[in-house]
Amino acid sequence: MSAQTQSWSIYRGEDASVVLTGPAGTNPTGWALLVTVKEYPEQSVPVLSTTSVVVGGSGPWTLTFSLSRAETSALTRPRYVLDLFRTDTGSNVRLAGGALDVLTPVRNPA
Repeated sequence: MSAQTQSWSIYRGEDASVVLTGPAGTNPTGWALLVTVKEYPEQSVPVLSTTSVVVGGSGPWTLTFSLSRAETSALTRPRYVLDLFRTDTGSNVRLAGGALDVLTPVRNPA
């Protein structure tokens, strides 16, 4: 399976959910998954990473992970690189990736 290229936008300083989609015919239920957010692809230590990924969908699958207000506040650059990996033993493969744009809201909530 080749990696899906996608792009996402979130607002800095707000709770955010990021949804990744994949092709029909694959069921990622039970897979060990890792999401990384980096400033640039070659960065050795991600700015953020999580294994808390929720699997959903039928047909095309969806994977959702959440970022807290504190996590999005720490994203000070306008664009990051996001990657989703399957990390099961013998299956270290990139499933999806692309640009994560961090937008500045017109106002910060009180």
